[in-house]
Amino acid sequence: MNPRLLMGIVIIFVGALLLAGNLHIFEVVDIWRFWPVILIAAGLNMLFRSRWGRGWEGGVVLTVLGGAFLLRNLGMLDWRFKQFWPILLVLFGVMIVVSALRAGTPVKKPASDSSPTFNLFTMLGAVEHKNDSRTFSGGEATAVLGGIELDLRDATMADAGAELQIFAFMGGVEIKVPQDWSVEVKGMPIMGYFGDTSKTRPTGDGRKLVVRGQAVMGAVEIKN
Repeated sequence: MNPRLLMGIVIIFVGALLLAGNLHIFEVVDIWRFWPVILIAAGLNMLFRSRWGRGWEGGVVLTVLGGAFLLRNLGMLDWRFKQFWPILLVLFGVMIVVSALRAGTPVKKPASDSSPTFNLFTMLGAVEHKNDSRTFSGGEATAVLGGIELDLRDATMADAGAELQIFAFMGGVEIKVPQDWSVEVKGMPIMGYFGDTSKTRPTGDGRKLVVRGQAVMGAVEIKN
């Protein structure tokens, strides 16, 4: 599922429950016991997307923490954070060991993607994506507590132009475009930054890259 769609559904659901409680339709005091479900959902989403590749460590941490807090809130597990906080150190150590083992293996940078569209997502991590499509028409990028670097300098826009949908929540998205592209920004910053600092010289062929989206306590920047 699209992460922005999932986030929107969760916000609508929580808002509807709180409204129902304020209108005394039913009691929703105990709903706060289930807040760790958010951590579990985020962790599982990271694991499924990473397929135990890059970024799986953050998914494990969020899933374990969410499960532990949920079991405690439901009275199924009696524990106190001050007793078991060293588990975080163990998980952090495992992440360092895995990263060190990976660092010892030569890693090739991924080849350029020639697809006309893309869909990128990162949470508590970083993604680098390069596109050299001859008929580029757009894509989506979502960064939650992480960063995405999108390089379109070797791409060619489709005749109908291209459109990007960007969402950054306490994260950042950097978009590099060719100097001969015409760029139009229609993004909304919410306690963040959404802007174009590129120096472009449009060819005048009418093709245009339209960048839409939101930057919530994050940043989205178009540059060369």
